[in-house]
Amino acid sequence: MEIVLIKPVKKLGRPGEVKDVARGFAVNFLLPYGFALPATPGFVKEAQSRVRKIVRNVIPDLSEMETLMAKIDGLSLEFVKKVSREGKLFGSVKISDIVDAIEAKIGREIEEKYVHLKEPLKFIGDHTVTIKVGEATAKVAVTIHGEEVKADKGAKNKKMRAKGVVKDKKAKK
Repeated sequence: MEIVLIKPVKKLGRPGEVKDVARGFAVNFLLPYGFALPATPGFVKEAQSRVRKIVRNVIPDLSEMETLMAKIDGLSLEFVKKVSREGKLFGSVKISDIVDAIEAKIGREIEEKYVHLKEPLKFIGDHTVTIKVGEATAKVAVTIHGEEVKADKGAKNKKMRAKGVVKDKKAKK
């Protein structure tokens, strides 16, 4: 069965391409999940116009991309997170946190897919994060400072018992 792709499909093709696939694959997966449309002349034209529109909107001008990467390159970001006594963070610094901080500093939006981070940052200290858009790359220095959490569970439990949230174990006996 011939279909025209409207979304990228791994190992099959990119949007706008016309492919011949097994009928079951098309009917049970590609068509219901919105990855493709039947390859009629009308749908082929529509898919190709969608692709042209997306390419115009998504692919930035080369000079604009270079100036954006020049702004990002060498940025220094600092995060203050709660840490345990061993220096491990409660939670982590994720790609979304880094993107938000970069956007606040440069005043422009960037997409999360441009930030290359193998795994979320979970330890205090200095880290280097790579931003890659096309062929242009930038390095961002990320520093995570720790704010130690004091665990005073006794006081918290006393307050909760006073409110009636936690029952006193001794009172049951």
